[in-house]
Amino acid sequence: MDNTNNKIEHCNEIQFFTSPPLRFFVTINVEKTLALKPDLIIIATTDEKTYSQLAKIAPTIVIDTFAPLNKRLSVLGDIFGKQQQATEWLNNYNEKTEKMWKSLVDDGTFQPNETASILTYYPGDRLFVMARTGLSQVL
Repeated sequence: MDNTNNKIEHCNEIQFFTSPPLRFFVTINVEKTLALKPDLIIIATTDEKTYSQLAKIAPTIVIDTFAPLNKRLSVLGDIFGKQQQATEWLNNYNEKTEKMWKSLVDDGTFQPNETASILTYYPGDRLFVMARTGLSQVL
C-alpha cells in the first residue's frame, strides 16, 4: 500500500464492486474478512445474509451511513469509549465548516442565504440528487 498521502497503514481491501456491468452495490469478501481475524467488524449494509456471515467471524455492528455526521461519529465514539474525542472532533469540524461558509460569502462565491443543488454521478449510470444526509459522504 502506498502511504505517501495516506495515514492508514496495514489496510486490506475486502470489498469490491460487482461486475459486469459495474454496479453501485458493493460485495464484502467474507473469506478475506475471515483471514484478517478481526476483533470487530463495522459495516453499512442492511443485507441480513452478509450480516449473519460476518457476525460469525467477529462481533459485527451496522452503522447507518445516511445518518447525519454528528450522529454517526457519536455512535462510533460510544462504541469505542471515545465520546470526548468524538465531541471534540465534531466541534472542530463545525468550527472549520462555519469559517469555510463565511469565507465563501465574504469572497463573493456565494450570496447570503443562497442555496445550491448537488448532483453526483455513480458507476452503473446512477445519478443522485444529494440532500443533507448524503452530502457529507460525498465530500
